[in-house]
Amino acid sequence: MLALTLAPSIVSIPTHGRPLMPTIDTLLIPLFVVALAVLCAALVCVTAIVRADRRDVVAVVRALPELAATLIRFRRKRRP
Repeated sequence: MLALTLAPSIVSIPTHGRPLMPTIDTLLIPLFVVALAVLCAALVCVTAIVRADRRDVVAVVRALPELAATLIRFRRKRRP
């Protein structure tokens, strides 16, 4: 028992060629980060809408088509 506590690297655990802990694919990490960011942004937007005055929400919804048209126009002007 004393040898195991002093030198734990001597003990070998049979893993049958598999790692001890499951690994996460490194390509999934950015996907999780983007998903978390989208969820946080949605939560912030919903919270802002719930806390806002009804007239403010209606004004923003009515301004959305004009904003979208402006952004599309701006994007078309930037192309060479």
